[in-house]
This record gives sequence, C-alpha cells and structure tokens, in this order.
Amino acid sequence: MKTEYETEIEKYSSRNPLVRAVIDSFLKDLHKSIRATKARHIIDIGCGIGITINKLKKIDRSINIDGFDTLQNSLNLAKKKNPESRFYKGDIYNIQLKSSYDLVMCNSVLEHLKEPSKAIKELKRISKDFVIISVPNEPLFSIVNLMRLKYIRTLGNYPGHIQRWNRYSLRRLLKRHFNKVNIKTSTFWLIALCRK
Repeated sequence: MKTEYETEIEKYSSRNPLVRAVIDSFLKDLHKSIRATKARHIIDIGCGIGITINKLKKIDRSINIDGFDTLQNSLNLAKKKNPESRFYKGDIYNIQLKSSYDLVMCNSVLEHLKEPSKAIKELKRISKDFVIISVPNEPLFSIVNLMRLKYIRTLGNYPGHIQRWNRYSLRRLLKRHFNKVNIKTSTFWLIALCRK
C-alpha cells in the first residue's frame, strides 16, 4: 500500500489532463475561500509533504502558510519544498500551538479520523477567527474512483477513509462548533469556510 506522501505526489503530479484540471480547480476554489477571509497568517493542519502549501503560495505570494503533520518524513519533505514556512509535528487531537493563526486549514484529513469532532475543537481553538475544512464529497468521490477502476474491492472508497462526508453530514458536524458555516462544492470535494 502506498504511503500518504506517495499518494499526494501521485495526485498532484498526474500527467492526466483531466486529473490536473480537477486538482487546479480545487486549488483555485480553496484559494477563493482563503481570500474571502483576508487571512495572512495561515496554518495547514495535516499538510503532508507541503504540496498544497507550495501550490497556494504560487497562486498568492502574499500569504504566509505554516504546516503541521503527524509524520516527520512528510514534514522534512514539506520543509524542502517550502523553506520560508515553519512546520510543526504533533497530534491533531492535541495541537501544541496557541491561538495565533488568522486561518486554520485542514484539507483531506477528517475522512481519516475516528474522532473528527475532537479534532475540530482543536482546529477552532488555534484559530483567531476562521477554519477551512475540505473533504471528499461522497458518494461522488467513490463513484469517480470506481469509474477510474480504482479501489474496486472497497467500492471506490479510498483506503484509510473511515468517514464519508456529504454536504449535509458535514454541515451537521460543523454547526456544532461554529457560528457560521458556508459549504461549497469543488469538483469532487467539499470546502467548508467556518467562522467562530
């Protein structure tokens, strides 16, 4: 089975023009959500090897994005890709950082977690105001995987995804934690912009 960072590299370096168009569209939609917050000091929780940070900074050089992940190997690669950013290792359920970020991002992480509500409490705690969360839009995400003949044994469900989110289930979860929740569809993902 591929490691998380091998999967991340594969996703972002695909030569398939359709895959590239989908990823580019997602990154542009994510950037629009970031711009809506006017945030300048951002952290990406679950940053992996830092490709999302790198791509977003290419879209908008004015933003400062730090990273946080549980895997030291991923953080080492993220630092090489983004030498101007700071990176932290830790547990999403107990983030050892203070509330100093204008915006906290968490992309493609909640679907891997046994206790997403506990993680969201930490994301909210370290944010001054905004949190952006993106997740695969189910069942569409799995259907597309099946159409690509991927993960057939699990009916298109990506290995490691133990939560399956749609617009309604995601909104229900996030409304327990935030005063304002705006969810938009971005190709095969959902992007939720949340405000305390």
